[in-house]
Amino acid sequence: MNDLLSLRCINTTLSEILSDEYLSLMKWEIEKTSGINFIQHILKYEDDTEWFILLNGIEKNSRLWLTIFEDPYEPVNRIIINELSVSFEKEIDKKELEKQIIKTVSEFLRDIGVISVYSNNTSLPWEKLGFVLEENKLYFSLK
Repeated sequence: MNDLLSLRCINTTLSEILSDEYLSLMKWEIEKTSGINFIQHILKYEDDTEWFILLNGIEKNSRLWLTIFEDPYEPVNRIIINELSVSFEKEIDKKELEKQIIKTVSEFLRDIGVISVYSNNTSLPWEKLGFVLEENKLYFSLK
């Protein structure tokens, strides 16, 4: 699937390698795993070269916000986790749920780009969730 990564280097749009329906399947899988119902919003910008995907929990205060774009400094797509928050009574279950959501995002999107968070995002213990600091120190990326 490395061919998908190289597609972005020849000025394709995200719609050529990603669809709303595919993201809906990812949302459905996250709902099935978490037991949380989400509303999905997809916003496409910059002539379809940058997408914002927002999943808001309906009855629980949960959110997953992703940005997908071509990295301006490296020949890869970035899938940035801007926010991941889940509402769960037990802290142990919450941490497991966060891991499972990251795993599901990875399963669906790892062939499209590098799953990362900005290095100044301290909302979660990213290293404990399988992310490593990149050489450029701008991102933590999923191993």
